[in-house]
Amino acid sequence: EDVARILPIAMSFGISILALAHSIGHLTGGHMNPGVTFLMFLRRQISATKMACYMFCQFLGALLASSLVWGSTAKLESFGDADSVTRPPFDLGSTTVDGSISTGNAFLLEFMGSFFFYFVIAQTALDKRGIATSMFPAIPIGLILVVVHICLIPFTGCGVNPARTFGPSMVVCMVGDRCSDV
Repeated sequence: EDVARILPIAMSFGISILALAHSIGHLTGGHMNPGVTFLMFLRRQISATKMACYMFCQFLGALLASSLVWGSTAKLESFGDADSVTRPPFDLGSTTVDGSISTGNAFLLEFMGSFFFYFVIAQTALDKRGIATSMFPAIPIGLILVVVHICLIPFTGCGVNPARTFGPSMVVCMVGDRCSDV
């Protein structure tokens, strides 16, 4: 992984979530990530039915968005790779485990990154005793997402959003020949 590419990718994810949480968080309740939806269910802030509906829509949205990205970039070459004809460009950002670590290590890293991300969300956006009543929760949420991405991209591609991992992986499998890699 090119180290110079990690910071812009991390900043893109963090700033995007910061902007979305700040602009539509009051409308959606922050349901942009199935993990957050599950966290809200565990905190008894939404029902099981609502959780299932949100998650279905989140995964469907990720699949549709990844399909649109693939459709928009299908003619691009993947840096001149021999299999670029059958492979989506840049693998659509699919998360993959780096060969230098085991699957168990990747799971542990993702678990820790997800824990820190969801912990910050729980303490800033969901806990009414904290800063949740202001619009400021978006700032720490965006910043922790930047930090988590910087730490995880080199090892796992950073899949702390299950829908964001699911969408590109499924589209890569449907249109490419690399299902075993994602």
